[in-house]
Amino acid sequence: MHTARPRIRWIAPPLGGLLLASAFVVLGATPAGAHGVTGAQPTNYASRVTSVTPRVPGLTVRIRDLGARLEVRNDTEHEVLVFGYTGEPYLRIGPSGVDENERSPAVFLNRSRTVTQTVPRSYDAAAPPRWKHISSEPVARWHDHRVHWMGASLPPKVAAAPGQARLIFDWKITIEYSGRPVVVRGDLRWVPGPSALPRLLLALVLAVLVVAVGLTRWWAGAVAITLVVVAVIVGALVVGEWGSTSADSWNAFLSTIYSILGSAAAIAAAAALVRARRTPDSATPIVLVAAVILALGSGLADITALDHSQLPTTMSPALDRTFVAIVLGASVGVLVTAARRLGRAPRSAPARALPSSAA
Repeated sequence: MHTARPRIRWIAPPLGGLLLASAFVVLGATPAGAHGVTGAQPTNYASRVTSVTPRVPGLTVRIRDLGARLEVRNDTEHEVLVFGYTGEPYLRIGPSGVDENERSPAVFLNRSRTVTQTVPRSYDAAAPPRWKHISSEPVARWHDHRVHWMGASLPPKVAAAPGQARLIFDWKITIEYSGRPVVVRGDLRWVPGPSALPRLLLALVLAVLVVAVGLTRWWAGAVAITLVVVAVIVGALVVGEWGSTSADSWNAFLSTIYSILGSAAAIAAAAALVRARRTPDSATPIVLVAAVILALGSGLADITALDHSQLPTTMSPALDRTFVAIVLGASVGVLVTAARRLGRAPRSAPARALPSSAA
């Protein structure tokens, strides 16, 4: 008589691995999935432009990639001059494109969101500008340390009450348009995210549901449908990431490669289950591979979206978080189901009794 122990034996290893992976992500590993195009990760810091004075038709200034970049687009006939941190000429943006002053310390400082090195002497704010043409488009995007939080730890006012919305600081950047100053003002705020618990519960319920269906004789069809649905949802998440990023198409593609591979593997696994409908257990290896890629590359990698307020997507934050929970729960359920089916011993035909010899 069969007992529940064999099932527990096959379910425990994948669940244990996922728990370890979850701990790795939660304790500070950099997510490797869709969220992360151009370095934009879910955050509770919200930077915005509040005013541009005076208004110039054809000149737009906005925050991109959740504060990672400041963007200035100049669709006018005159040049815009952007100044660095000590007032030196930094960028020229005009009809012919963008020029960068190679001697501006801002060139060195803006290479990353944090400054860990001293500016080399070759970058001299007092030296005459040495312009280098870097783009033929009339738009510039750069890391600007005046619009985001530079500290490694939370601001003191936020650390005292992280559950409350706070104004961290107001910021101001002066640019020059056709020889006239234009003042760009904005602010940086702390906006607490929601609790991750409701959507983690949703993921758990979905995982249990998929595992339960996987114990029935309809498991192959149910898993195939689940894989297709998850592939579509992951595709929607990727489109949302691409729509919000300032990165070029190639970098956006590379940044979401794990999610794209997961979707492709899910479709391939669903097709394998359909083709092997008479012997679906033969398709469990590819189903297991697809589930692992989805769980790690699009589920656990995006788990920080569940409890942060600012998400790198054009999708509504609530829908994005719900989709991440669905992908996580469904992929874990498929993983457990596939691991269990993979561990089943093949059924052998019962041995026939040999006829006894005549006396």
